[in-house]
Amino acid sequence: MGLFNFLKKPLDWAVVRAILVELKMHLASPPHPSAPAPRTQGLGLDLKPGDDHYRAYVGPPQDYDLISAMGFNLLTSAGLRQNHRLLDIGCGSLRLGRLFIPYLNPGNYIGVEPNRWLVEDGMLNEIGSDQIRLKRPVFSFRDSLDEFTESLQADYALAQSIFSHCGLDLVDRLQASAPNLGAVCEGSVRSLPDIHWRRHLEQRF
Repeated sequence: MGLFNFLKKPLDWAVVRAILVELKMHLASPPHPSAPAPRTQGLGLDLKPGDDHYRAYVGPPQDYDLISAMGFNLLTSAGLRQNHRLLDIGCGSLRLGRLFIPYLNPGNYIGVEPNRWLVEDGMLNEIGSDQIRLKRPVFSFRDSLDEFTESLQADYALAQSIFSHCGLDLVDRLQASAPNLGAVCEGSVRSLPDIHWRRHLEQRF
């Protein structure tokens, strides 16, 4: 009855106009005026792998979504759950991290990537500041694991086409930083011609 009586009252058009003006100003303003602009934007579908774009720099832009899905499906099929800690070596522009960061519990995603601009563009274009604030991923902008002085207590590690381009010392440092890994997934391990390298990885994990 109270709502019915309210609706029968004449509208105060001055109040309505003030509300509309305020709403228009709110919609016209950016949600995070202080947030930095990404270095590169867009999907980059017309670019080649390696081009100076956050999606193209890490591989074929046309496959960006596919590789994300494959990596996520691979690790969850291997047993990864939201309570596990994941080490993403060479996380790049968060091609995989954009799915793992929302999935994992806060603080459980650890990304290592020497090209800081890739991670920053990935956060701005693919994830957003609210998700980063909520999930609190950890990042190291180095080309090694030396920044981590204590065990990472990681349950899983993911290296998309990384180990095939590095020396065996990185594998050893990874094993020392996270000695209790449940699984290590390397995107190109099956294509490696060096059988000694493959056996080394199998022995270490």
